[in-house]
Amino acid sequence: MRHLMLGYDALSQKSIIHRDIKPANILLKQGVAKLSDFGFSRVVEDPTKTQKLSLLGTPLYTAPEILASEKFNNKCDIWSLGIVFYEMLHGRAPWTGNDI
Repeated sequence: MRHLMLGYDALSQKSIIHRDIKPANILLKQGVAKLSDFGFSRVVEDPTKTQKLSLLGTPLYTAPEILASEKFNNKCDIWSLGIVFYEMLHGRAPWTGNDI
């Protein structure tokens, strides 16, 4: 978890929003976790300022404001990390569903 938070912090300092943090986009090697797959990421002027950007990401890990087509900021990545952490601790997703 610590490595992922350090990765998030590095992205935030570079004004990057990842928008698709999920287990499939986390690489592990010799006990070190790294974020990968920046295909949906976006460099923004101010990552803390809410903006209306494209609806992208994997629905299970996507923040509610993105799914609702509302403005969002880099905190959407914190939501995704929270879902990943929940899965790490409990071995399952916090919820299931057949659609968004």
